[in-house]
Amino acid sequence: MRIVLVLLIILNLLYFLWQFVPLDKQVSAVTSKTVTLPTITLIKDVIEERRKDEPDQVDTVPFTNDGDNCMVLGPFEDILPGQDVSDRLSAMGLVVHLRAIDEPTGEYDFRLMLPPAASLEDAFRKRRELQAQDIVGHVITEGRDKFAISLGVYSSEDAVKAAQIDHANSGYKSIVARIPRLNRSYWVITEDRIPQGIPENLIEELQSKFEQVSLDSMICPRT
Repeated sequence: MRIVLVLLIILNLLYFLWQFVPLDKQVSAVTSKTVTLPTITLIKDVIEERRKDEPDQVDTVPFTNDGDNCMVLGPFEDILPGQDVSDRLSAMGLVVHLRAIDEPTGEYDFRLMLPPAASLEDAFRKRRELQAQDIVGHVITEGRDKFAISLGVYSSEDAVKAAQIDHANSGYKSIVARIPRLNRSYWVITEDRIPQGIPENLIEELQSKFEQVSLDSMICPRT
């Protein structure tokens, strides 16, 4: 009997403690464990991020005056609708390419620069000299004007001539290079030589959104 009585007393004490321990302490004991949830990235967001980088990856190939004809769909002023159409046609089994076509506008911008240095090291040495005089410039590392130092690009000939005089007064003889302004458009080009390969309802859908878009046959761009 004594043992039973002791056990009952112990059970009562445990029950008493369980009843009167504050609830917030119990909750805090549970919530003190930090649960790290995985980051969820929408597929749409991944596609949009990928496409933001694609303008530099799209082929910029001009059309030629000779060669075979290709079926082309365009022009699209922005890369995203062009990419959407290209993806849809690819899903239909057509072999298509998205091309960026640059056409000169006949207008120019003007780059002011110091003549090319003998080496990259000499070009950066000259740039440091300019920086010491608070003249902003950057070294051109590729192309026809490799190792020249660009002093800025101007939208008018009067502006670049005024800047050229200012730099001459500072002791620097500069030269001016004309940069053609280009209109870029995007074209979906299919290797199919027959227009039936592109669904008519797709063409009508695109023309309702983009008035300038049409299906045509043009000389294939150089590859």
